[in-house]
Amino acid sequence: MMLSEVPIKDANVSFRLPDQTCQRLRLGEIELATNNFDQALVIGRGGFGKVRYLFTGKASVLPAHAEENKYEISEEVVGAADNFNGEQFSANSPGRIYKGWVDELTYTPTESSVGLAMYVKKRHIRTSELDFKPEEFNHPNLVRLLGYCLNEKDLSFVYEQIPSTSLDQLLFGEPGTTSLSWVARLKIAVGASQGLSFLHKKGHPAYSQFKTTCILVDTDYNARLRDFEVDDSFVALGSYSFQMDAHYAAPEWFRYQADVIFEATSVSNKYEDGFGVKSEIFSFGVVLLEILTGMKVFDRNRPKGKENLVKWASPLLPHEENVGMIIDPQLHDNNHPPKGAFMLAQLISNCLQQTEDKRPSMENVLHVLIECYTEQFDS
Repeated sequence: MMLSEVPIKDANVSFRLPDQTCQRLRLGEIELATNNFDQALVIGRGGFGKVRYLFTGKASVLPAHAEENKYEISEEVVGAADNFNGEQFSANSPGRIYKGWVDELTYTPTESSVGLAMYVKKRHIRTSELDFKPEEFNHPNLVRLLGYCLNEKDLSFVYEQIPSTSLDQLLFGEPGTTSLSWVARLKIAVGASQGLSFLHKKGHPAYSQFKTTCILVDTDYNARLRDFEVDDSFVALGSYSFQMDAHYAAPEWFRYQADVIFEATSVSNKYEDGFGVKSEIFSFGVVLLEILTGMKVFDRNRPKGKENLVKWASPLLPHEENVGMIIDPQLHDNNHPPKGAFMLAQLISNCLQQTEDKRPSMENVLHVLIECYTEQFDS
Protein backbone atom coordinates (compact mmCIF):
# COMPACT_ATOMS: atom_id res chain seq x y z
CA MET A 1 0.00 0.00 0.00
CA MET A 2 1.33 3.45 -0.91
CA LEU A 3 1.86 5.91 1.95
CA SER A 4 -0.76 8.28 0.57
CA GLU A 5 -3.29 5.45 0.60
CA VAL A 6 -2.88 4.61 4.28
CA PRO A 7 -6.22 5.37 6.00
CA ILE A 8 -5.54 7.80 8.84
CA LYS A 9 -8.42 8.93 10.99
CA ASP A 10 -8.43 12.55 12.15
CA ALA A 11 -4.82 13.07 11.04
CA ASN A 12 -3.57 15.41 8.36
CA VAL A 13 -1.53 12.77 6.57
CA SER A 14 -3.13 12.80 3.14
CA PHE A 15 -3.28 16.00 1.18
CA ARG A 16 -3.19 17.81 -2.10
CA LEU A 17 -0.71 20.65 -2.34
CA PRO A 18 -2.58 23.96 -2.33
CA ASP A 19 -2.18 26.56 -5.02
CA GLN A 20 0.57 28.85 -3.76
CA THR A 21 1.13 32.50 -4.48
CA CYS A 22 4.81 32.71 -3.55
CA GLN A 23 6.86 35.18 -5.51
CA ARG A 24 9.99 37.25 -5.49
CA LEU A 25 9.48 40.59 -3.72
CA ARG A 26 11.38 43.84 -4.01
CA LEU A 27 13.46 44.90 -1.02
CA GLY A 28 11.68 48.26 -0.86
CA GLU A 29 8.33 46.54 -0.34
CA ILE A 30 9.71 44.38 2.46
CA GLU A 31 11.22 47.46 4.08
CA LEU A 32 7.81 49.12 4.02
CA ALA A 33 6.09 46.03 5.41
CA THR A 34 8.56 45.84 8.31
CA ASN A 35 8.89 49.59 8.90
CA ASN A 36 12.49 49.44 7.77
CA PHE A 37 13.14 46.37 9.92
CA ASP A 38 12.00 48.08 13.10
CA GLN A 39 13.66 46.44 16.13
CA ALA A 40 10.34 46.64 17.99
CA LEU A 41 9.00 43.86 15.78
CA VAL A 42 11.72 41.26 16.26
CA ILE A 43 9.91 38.09 17.29
CA GLY A 44 12.82 35.69 17.62
CA ARG A 45 15.76 34.00 16.01
CA GLY A 46 15.91 31.89 12.90
CA GLY A 47 18.47 30.12 10.74
CA PHE A 48 21.42 32.48 10.41
CA GLY A 49 19.26 35.55 10.02
CA LYS A 50 16.94 37.92 11.80
CA VAL A 51 13.21 37.32 11.43
CA ARG A 52 10.47 39.95 11.52
CA TYR A 53 6.73 40.20 11.05
CA LEU A 54 5.51 41.93 7.90
CA PHE A 55 2.52 44.21 7.35
CA THR A 56 1.14 44.55 3.83
CA GLY A 57 -2.16 45.81 2.47
CA LYS A 58 -4.10 46.51 -0.69
CA ALA A 59 -2.56 49.90 -1.40
CA SER A 60 -0.62 48.77 -4.45
CA VAL A 61 -0.23 45.85 -6.79
CA LEU A 62 3.05 44.11 -7.56
CA PRO A 63 4.18 44.20 -11.16
CA ALA A 64 3.72 40.96 -13.06
CA HIS A 65 6.67 38.57 -12.82
CA ALA A 66 7.76 35.80 -15.07
CA GLU A 67 6.54 32.39 -13.92
CA GLU A 68 10.03 31.31 -12.90
CA ASN A 69 10.29 34.34 -10.60
CA LYS A 70 6.90 33.99 -8.93
CA TYR A 71 8.53 33.53 -5.50
CA GLU A 72 10.56 36.73 -5.68
CA ILE A 73 9.48 39.35 -3.14
CA SER A 74 10.31 43.02 -3.31
CA GLU A 75 12.61 44.82 -0.90
CA GLU A 76 9.67 46.98 0.25
CA VAL A 77 7.96 43.88 1.64
CA VAL A 78 11.11 42.88 3.52
CA GLY A 79 11.21 46.41 4.94
CA ALA A 80 7.70 45.95 6.33
CA ALA A 81 9.27 43.90 9.12
CA ASP A 82 9.80 47.06 11.16
CA ASN A 83 13.55 47.55 11.40
CA PHE A 84 14.14 44.09 12.82
CA ASN A 85 13.15 44.79 16.42
CA GLY A 86 10.77 43.13 18.87
CA GLU A 87 9.71 40.23 21.08
CA GLN A 88 11.31 36.79 21.15
CA PHE A 89 9.72 34.28 18.78
CA SER A 90 12.13 31.40 18.30
CA ALA A 91 15.62 30.42 19.39
CA ASN A 92 16.55 27.47 17.21
CA SER A 93 19.56 28.99 15.49
CA PRO A 94 21.48 32.26 15.00
CA GLY A 95 19.70 35.40 13.90
CA ARG A 96 16.44 37.15 14.71
CA ILE A 97 12.89 36.79 13.40
CA TYR A 98 10.77 39.86 12.57
CA LYS A 99 7.06 40.30 12.04
CA GLY A 100 4.89 42.23 9.60
CA TRP A 101 1.72 42.21 7.50
CA VAL A 102 1.11 42.04 3.74
CA ASP A 103 -1.92 42.11 1.50
CA GLU A 104 -3.18 38.58 0.97
CA LEU A 105 -3.40 38.96 -2.82
CA THR A 106 -0.68 41.42 -3.78
CA TYR A 107 1.85 40.99 -0.91
CA THR A 108 2.19 44.75 -0.75
CA PRO A 109 2.87 46.34 2.68
CA THR A 110 0.03 47.52 4.90
CA GLU A 111 -0.48 48.84 8.42
CA SER A 112 -0.10 46.68 11.49
CA SER A 113 -2.71 43.93 11.99
CA VAL A 114 -4.20 44.46 8.53
CA GLY A 115 -3.91 41.73 5.90
CA LEU A 116 -1.85 38.55 6.11
CA ALA A 117 0.53 38.09 9.06
CA MET A 118 4.07 37.17 7.96
CA TYR A 119 7.59 36.89 9.32
CA VAL A 120 10.96 37.46 7.69
CA LYS A 121 14.30 35.67 8.10
CA LYS A 122 17.26 37.62 6.75
CA ARG A 123 20.76 36.25 6.20
CA HIS A 124 24.00 37.52 4.64
CA ILE A 125 25.15 35.65 1.54
CA ARG A 126 27.93 35.84 -1.03
CA THR A 127 25.98 34.98 -4.15
CA SER A 128 23.47 36.65 -6.41
CA GLU A 129 21.82 33.38 -7.44
CA LEU A 130 19.87 30.68 -5.60
CA ASP A 131 20.98 27.06 -5.79
CA PHE A 132 17.47 25.86 -4.90
CA LYS A 133 13.86 26.54 -5.86
CA PRO A 134 11.80 28.01 -3.00
CA GLU A 135 8.59 26.73 -4.59
CA GLU A 136 9.78 23.18 -3.92
CA PHE A 137 9.28 23.71 -0.19
CA ASN A 138 5.50 23.98 -0.13
CA HIS A 139 3.95 21.27 2.02
CA PRO A 140 0.98 21.15 4.44
CA ASN A 141 3.30 20.29 7.32
CA LEU A 142 5.69 23.18 6.72
CA VAL A 143 5.09 26.82 7.54
CA ARG A 144 4.18 28.33 4.19
CA LEU A 145 7.02 30.01 2.32
CA LEU A 146 5.45 33.05 0.66
CA GLY A 147 8.50 34.34 -1.11
CA TYR A 148 12.05 35.64 -0.96
CA CYS A 149 14.08 38.74 -1.69
CA LEU A 150 17.64 38.50 -2.99
CA ASN A 151 19.99 41.42 -3.39
CA GLU A 152 23.76 41.84 -3.52
CA LYS A 153 24.51 40.73 0.05
CA ASP A 154 21.27 39.62 1.72
CA LEU A 155 18.72 36.86 1.24
CA SER A 156 15.38 37.28 3.01
CA PHE A 157 12.72 34.58 3.28
CA VAL A 158 9.11 35.59 3.90
CA TYR A 159 6.85 33.08 5.69
CA GLU A 160 3.21 33.07 6.66
CA GLN A 161 2.63 33.62 10.39
CA ILE A 162 -0.08 31.19 11.50
CA PRO A 163 -2.11 31.08 14.75
CA SER A 164 -0.49 28.21 16.60
CA THR A 165 1.33 27.02 19.71
CA SER A 166 4.73 25.35 19.80
CA LEU A 167 4.90 21.74 20.91
CA ASP A 168 7.08 22.55 23.92
CA GLN A 169 4.38 24.89 25.22
CA LEU A 170 1.75 22.16 24.87
CA LEU A 171 3.88 19.49 26.52
CA PHE A 172 5.47 21.57 29.26
CA GLY A 173 2.90 24.29 29.93
CA GLU A 174 1.84 25.62 33.28
CA PRO A 175 1.02 23.01 35.96
CA GLY A 176 -2.65 22.10 35.96
CA THR A 177 -3.15 22.69 32.25
CA THR A 178 -4.87 20.00 30.22
CA SER A 179 -2.48 17.28 29.09
CA LEU A 180 -2.29 16.26 25.46
CA SER A 181 -4.17 13.03 24.75
CA TRP A 182 -2.49 10.02 23.19
CA VAL A 183 -4.28 10.63 19.88
CA ALA A 184 -3.24 14.30 19.85
CA ARG A 185 0.40 13.43 20.55
CA LEU A 186 0.52 10.85 17.78
CA LYS A 187 -1.22 13.15 15.33
CA ILE A 188 1.37 15.84 16.03
CA ALA A 189 4.21 13.32 15.67
CA VAL A 190 2.84 12.05 12.34
CA GLY A 191 2.51 15.60 10.98
CA ALA A 192 6.01 16.57 12.08
CA SER A 193 7.51 13.42 10.59
CA GLN A 194 5.70 14.11 7.32
CA GLY A 195 7.31 17.53 7.17
CA LEU A 196 10.79 16.18 7.96
CA SER A 197 10.38 13.26 5.55
CA PHE A 198 9.53 15.74 2.81
CA LEU A 199 12.55 17.91 3.66
CA HIS A 200 14.93 14.94 3.88
CA LYS A 201 14.12 14.04 0.29
CA LYS A 202 16.14 17.16 -0.57
CA GLY A 203 19.20 15.17 0.57
CA HIS A 204 20.39 17.23 3.53
CA PRO A 205 19.38 18.00 7.13
CA ALA A 206 16.69 20.64 7.52
CA TYR A 207 17.97 22.01 10.84
CA SER A 208 21.13 22.81 12.67
CA GLN A 209 19.19 21.39 15.58
CA PHE A 210 15.69 19.93 15.69
CA LYS A 211 13.67 20.17 18.91
CA THR A 212 10.14 20.69 20.21
CA THR A 213 10.21 24.45 19.55
CA CYS A 214 10.49 23.72 15.81
CA ILE A 215 6.97 22.22 15.73
CA LEU A 216 3.94 24.51 15.59
CA VAL A 217 0.54 23.02 16.41
CA ASP A 218 -2.90 24.44 15.56
CA THR A 219 -6.16 23.89 17.44
CA ASP A 220 -6.82 20.66 15.53
CA TYR A 221 -3.36 19.32 16.44
CA ASN A 222 -2.04 19.61 12.91
CA ALA A 223 1.73 20.12 12.99
CA ARG A 224 3.82 22.47 10.88
CA LEU A 225 7.59 22.83 10.99
CA ARG A 226 9.18 26.26 11.17
CA ASP A 227 12.72 27.63 10.82
CA PHE A 228 13.78 24.85 8.45
CA GLU A 229 16.65 25.43 6.03
CA VAL A 230 16.10 25.22 2.29
CA ASP A 231 19.74 24.70 1.31
CA ASP A 232 22.51 22.61 2.85
CA SER A 233 24.87 25.58 2.77
CA PHE A 234 22.72 27.18 5.48
CA VAL A 235 23.08 24.16 7.79
CA ALA A 236 26.72 25.10 8.19
CA LEU A 237 29.05 23.12 10.42
CA GLY A 238 29.75 26.13 12.58
CA SER A 239 26.06 26.50 13.40
CA TYR A 240 26.12 23.29 15.37
CA SER A 241 28.05 25.13 18.06
CA PHE A 242 25.76 28.16 18.28
CA GLN A 243 23.52 27.98 21.36
CA MET A 244 23.47 24.22 20.86
CA ASP A 245 21.29 22.27 23.26
CA ALA A 246 23.55 19.28 23.67
CA HIS A 247 20.73 17.12 25.00
CA TYR A 248 19.19 16.95 21.50
CA ALA A 249 22.53 16.38 19.77
CA ALA A 250 23.53 13.08 18.16
CA PRO A 251 26.71 11.34 19.43
CA GLU A 252 28.58 12.33 16.28
CA TRP A 253 28.20 15.98 17.30
CA PHE A 254 30.11 15.28 20.50
CA ARG A 255 32.81 13.49 18.49
CA TYR A 256 33.05 16.57 16.31
CA GLN A 257 33.46 18.79 19.38
CA ALA A 258 36.23 16.51 20.69
CA ASP A 259 37.99 16.59 17.33
CA VAL A 260 37.82 20.38 17.31
CA ILE A 261 39.64 20.43 20.63
CA PHE A 262 42.21 17.69 20.03
CA GLU A 263 42.59 17.53 16.23
CA ALA A 264 42.04 21.09 15.10
CA THR A 265 44.34 20.76 12.11
CA SER A 266 42.44 17.92 10.43
CA VAL A 267 38.88 18.44 11.61
CA SER A 268 37.85 20.67 8.70
CA ASN A 269 38.56 17.92 6.15
CA LYS A 270 37.05 15.16 8.28
CA TYR A 271 33.73 17.02 8.64
CA GLU A 272 33.79 18.80 5.30
CA ASP A 273 30.22 17.72 4.50
CA GLY A 274 28.85 18.43 7.98
CA PHE A 275 26.33 16.00 9.47
CA GLY A 276 23.79 13.94 7.56
CA VAL A 277 20.06 13.44 7.93
CA LYS A 278 20.64 10.54 10.35
CA SER A 279 21.91 13.06 12.90
CA GLU A 280 18.55 14.76 12.61
CA ILE A 281 16.82 11.39 13.10
CA PHE A 282 18.49 11.23 16.52
CA SER A 283 17.18 14.66 17.46
CA PHE A 284 13.70 13.71 16.26
CA GLY A 285 13.93 10.60 18.44
CA VAL A 286 14.59 12.84 21.43
CA VAL A 287 11.47 14.86 20.57
CA LEU A 288 9.44 11.65 20.32
CA LEU A 289 10.78 10.65 23.74
CA GLU A 290 9.53 13.93 25.17
CA ILE A 291 6.13 13.27 23.56
CA LEU A 292 5.95 9.77 25.05
CA THR A 293 7.13 10.68 28.54
CA GLY A 294 5.84 14.24 28.91
CA MET A 295 9.27 15.06 30.34
CA LYS A 296 11.74 17.74 29.24
CA VAL A 297 14.96 16.47 27.72
CA PHE A 298 16.82 17.75 30.78
CA ASP A 299 15.59 18.88 34.17
CA ARG A 300 17.97 19.18 37.11
CA ASN A 301 14.99 19.19 39.49
CA ARG A 302 14.11 15.57 38.72
CA PRO A 303 15.31 12.73 41.00
CA LYS A 304 18.96 11.75 40.72
CA GLY A 305 19.53 9.64 37.64
CA LYS A 306 16.50 11.04 35.81
CA GLU A 307 17.86 14.53 35.07
CA ASN A 308 19.02 13.52 31.57
CA LEU A 309 15.97 12.02 29.85
CA VAL A 310 17.84 10.24 27.05
CA LYS A 311 20.40 8.69 29.38
CA TRP A 312 17.70 7.51 31.81
CA ALA A 313 15.14 6.22 29.32
CA SER A 314 17.34 4.67 26.61
CA PRO A 315 18.01 1.36 28.44
CA LEU A 316 14.29 1.01 29.24
CA LEU A 317 12.84 1.64 25.76
CA PRO A 318 13.46 -1.77 24.10
CA HIS A 319 11.61 -3.74 26.80
CA GLU A 320 7.83 -3.87 26.76
CA GLU A 321 7.54 -4.36 30.53
CA ASN A 322 9.20 -0.95 31.05
CA VAL A 323 6.73 1.10 29.01
CA GLY A 324 4.61 1.80 32.09
CA MET A 325 7.66 3.34 33.80
CA ILE A 326 8.38 5.62 30.85
CA ILE A 327 5.02 6.81 29.56
CA ASP A 328 3.61 10.12 30.77
CA PRO A 329 1.65 9.40 34.00
CA GLN A 330 -1.13 11.65 32.71
CA LEU A 331 -1.73 9.08 29.97
CA HIS A 332 -2.34 6.20 32.37
CA ASP A 333 -5.97 7.27 32.80
CA ASN A 334 -6.21 8.37 29.18
CA ASN A 335 -6.96 5.54 26.76
CA HIS A 336 -3.87 4.54 24.82
CA PRO A 337 -3.13 1.16 23.23
CA PRO A 338 -0.32 -0.71 25.03
CA LYS A 339 0.84 -2.14 21.72
CA GLY A 340 1.00 1.31 20.15
CA ALA A 341 2.93 2.69 23.13
CA PHE A 342 5.50 -0.09 22.91
CA MET A 343 5.81 0.40 19.13
CA LEU A 344 6.58 4.06 19.77
CA ALA A 345 9.12 3.16 22.46
CA GLN A 346 10.87 0.76 20.07
CA LEU A 347 10.90 3.41 17.34
CA ILE A 348 12.46 5.94 19.71
CA SER A 349 15.09 3.38 20.71
CA ASN A 350 15.98 2.87 17.05
CA CYS A 351 16.24 6.62 16.45
CA LEU A 352 18.59 6.98 19.43
CA GLN A 353 21.12 4.41 18.23
CA GLN A 354 24.71 5.49 18.78
CA THR A 355 25.78 4.90 15.17
CA GLU A 356 24.13 6.63 12.23
CA ASP A 357 23.73 3.57 10.00
CA LYS A 358 21.58 1.84 12.63
CA ARG A 359 19.00 4.64 12.74
CA PRO A 360 15.94 4.45 10.46
CA SER A 361 15.19 6.86 7.65
CA MET A 362 12.55 9.51 8.26
CA GLU A 363 10.27 7.75 5.77
CA ASN A 364 10.48 4.59 7.91
CA VAL A 365 9.86 6.66 11.03
CA LEU A 366 6.73 8.06 9.41
CA HIS A 367 5.41 4.59 8.53
CA VAL A 368 5.85 3.36 12.10
CA LEU A 369 4.20 6.48 13.55
CA ILE A 370 1.21 5.92 11.30
CA GLU A 371 0.98 2.36 12.62
CA CYS A 372 1.16 3.65 16.20
CA TYR A 373 -1.60 6.11 15.44
CA THR A 374 -3.95 3.65 13.76
CA GLU A 375 -3.41 1.13 16.57
CA GLN A 376 -5.60 3.41 18.68
CA PHE A 377 -8.55 2.65 16.42
CA ASP A 378 -7.76 -0.99 15.66
CA SER A 379 -7.32 -2.14 19.25
